[in-house]
Amino acid sequence: MILWNAWTETLWSYTFYFSHGIIVLLSIPTAVVRPIQVLYKGKLRGLLAPFELLVELIRLFQYCVILTLGLDLPLQSLFDSALWGRFVSIIRHLHWGQVAYQLCGFVIVFAVINIILFMIIIRKSTVANLLEKYKNKTKTLSNFEVSSVRTAAMLAVKNMLVIPVSVIYLLHIFNLI
Repeated sequence: MILWNAWTETLWSYTFYFSHGIIVLLSIPTAVVRPIQVLYKGKLRGLLAPFELLVELIRLFQYCVILTLGLDLPLQSLFDSALWGRFVSIIRHLHWGQVAYQLCGFVIVFAVINIILFMIIIRKSTVANLLEKYKNKTKTLSNFEVSSVRTAAMLAVKNMLVIPVSVIYLLHIFNLI
């Protein structure tokens, strides 16, 4: 039963995510910048902190948009202290046994998603084959190690399809959306 509920919640979270184009669009810069940070870390030494700040600000804005869309409120309402009082009230009245049950489901589902991504979809051999295939067509790809490209691909996928959805899932568990 725990897995069924967790998968249902995951499906709801993905539906919410893809139903609001602005949330998906806000994932794109993060999904682009994270791989660049990995692939060009040696060349971007002085820019790593600004890139990190940019990513975190976009992500924070994305979470604010998720909250306001989930509550069907305008974005500026996040600056209203009454809304934050409402959040505190909601959290105080949670049934923590139910939340713990849902968090267990969350951990299981997102562990499975990460395992599927890491061990099945973005396998080292697959990345190596793709790099070999395109190495002669573009000089850029031949400059990177397979492990770096694999990490970059994983970060792109996770920042586009896993992290925002997991936040939506958690906000829903805590009845904040």
